[in-house]
Amino acid sequence: MGLDWATLSTPVIIAMVPILVMLIKKIIPNRLTWILPLIATALGPTLDWLQSTFTTVLPNSSRAILLGMSGVALREIIDQIKKATVPR
Repeated sequence: MGLDWATLSTPVIIAMVPILVMLIKKIIPNRLTWILPLIATALGPTLDWLQSTFTTVLPNSSRAILLGMSGVALREIIDQIKKATVPR
């Protein structure tokens, strides 16, 4: 009984959202950084659709939005940890 992609894809998607947001942040101009939370939230449904394409997991809009929001939360947690550990 091993783990399959359908099981692993949810945490992978949550981890991918902050990484993709970081890459997008480097591409877009500074004046458009306000759009990053919207992009991050949209990444959840996009990645959920890809997950349903390649696995037996059916697309679920509620789960998709939560995946994007979880990615945003993970990014914020990492940012807060960085801020707390950097000496001023």
